[in-house]
Amino acid sequence: MNKADIRALEAQLTELPHSQKKYFLSLLSQLIESQAASFIDRSSDITCCRHCTSPQIKKWGKSAGLQRYKCKNTECGKTFNALTGTALSGLRQKDKWFDYLQCMFDSLPLRKAAQRVNIDLTTAFRWRHRFLTAPTKIQTKNVSGIVEADETFFLESFKGKRTIEHRKPLNFGKQTGGKNFGELLVY
Repeated sequence: MNKADIRALEAQLTELPHSQKKYFLSLLSQLIESQAASFIDRSSDITCCRHCTSPQIKKWGKSAGLQRYKCKNTECGKTFNALTGTALSGLRQKDKWFDYLQCMFDSLPLRKAAQRVNIDLTTAFRWRHRFLTAPTKIQTKNVSGIVEADETFFLESFKGKRTIEHRKPLNFGKQTGGKNFGELLVY
């Protein structure tokens, strides 16, 4: 949908009576919640145990709206769901996660984000750290495409050090040599 279509839709929505606006609001909120629930419940993606990676698993009821599974491996025998082993594991109030992520994208401070989403400040703090550490655990295995490597020079500061061991004295008007750090660019 392009911007002109969105503007036309906005104009049509402003002309609707209050009852129809309310109906569309409830319809949109239901669609958003169902999409969030389908994103969170990835039961079709589960093919092996999250603990021992055994492919022998069976359905084991539901908990908090998520399908649970049990490992049939005799050595493991643990239960798990789609969120086990992820940053979202054990977190409650699923309906507020996407709103909180929007607050993070808007670069809101913790207090304002907690107030907007209607959660406690400590919950906002824990969620922020959970959501920020999640991408660091995902490791890319292969780099593909065009890869460039370039050199970057940073001047090294010796301010506050009593002795300078490995550097010759500076001569004014000459280029100083800094430490060389390689930079990797992937397109």
